Amino acid sequence: RNHCNNSEITIFVMNTYHFGFQPGRNTTQALVSVVDRISRALKQGEVTIGLLVDFQKTFDTLQHKILL
Repeated sequence: RNHCNNSEITIFVMNTYHFGFQPGRNTTQALVSVVDRISRALKQGEVTIGLLVDFQKTFDTLQHKILL
């Protein structure tokens, strides 16, 4: 059984890999980017975990004055 601790876990926000609402970027490029990162991690023997979250109606429920 393999264990890992917090120092072995790399957490990153994919802001540099953000593809939504970006001119010249599309879902195909986003998918290729994710598959590439996963492939590289697996080849290096790293543990790979993906978490995809979609909050339905998120911006409909926010107070827009806070965002502006």
